Amino acid sequence: MENEISILEENSIRSKIHVIRGQQVMLDFDLAEIYGYETRRFNEQVKNNSERFDEDFRFQLTKEEFENLNLMSKFSTSSWGGTRKLPNAFTEQGIYFQGPIFDAYAKFETFITQATKEIILIDNYVDLSVLQRLAKKKKSVNVAIYTDPKTKLTVQDVQTFNAQYPTLTLNFTSKAHDRFLIIDQTKMYHIGASLKDLGKKHFAFSVIDSAYIPMILGNL
Repeated sequence: MENEISILEENSIRSKIHVIRGQQVMLDFDLAEIYGYETRRFNEQVKNNSERFDEDFRFQLTKEEFENLNLMSKFSTSSWGGTRKLPNAFTEQGIYFQGPIFDAYAKFETFITQATKEIILIDNYVDLSVLQRLAKKKKSVNVAIYTDPKTKLTVQDVQTFNAQYPTLTLNFTSKAHDRFLIIDQTKMYHIGASLKDLGKKHFAFSVIDSAYIPMILGNL
């Protein structure tokens, strides 16, 4: 299963990498999709942190460069919300820089607030700090956590959470190693570290094909 998911992630990212001006780059609307931003918001954050992006990190495509990529249909339906300029291309340094635009807390919150029905978290090391972040959810959204039986969470913790942000159910499993966040049974993210360590060290969220959701849940 881990090999299948790794191949899927690699292929998904690889399809978004283009060679332009002799460099491997990714386009702003693809990066926005990966990190859960609207394209407009993504570029606003880049503009607000322009000191972190010199010409070695990003550049705007020319009309000819973009037409050669044959991506006009995807470009026209990207999450922009109006007429937009030609996309920005980000080099490897620009994609992986560490700064506010990829702030771990804000990133996780965007995932949580997307949910309209259900959030499923699979994480062996859940603690109260994770519940505090899950409290950002919409009122009508249910939460199911699958964690190790030795979790630090108590029955009282769950009851306290449910008194303010219903409804959370705590489930125990010893079969999970990696961490996953599933939103409304339609979106799934692989998380590179336990959410209790969010922002403490460099790690990433990866988008997983939703077709794998039944397999992940079935193996719990």
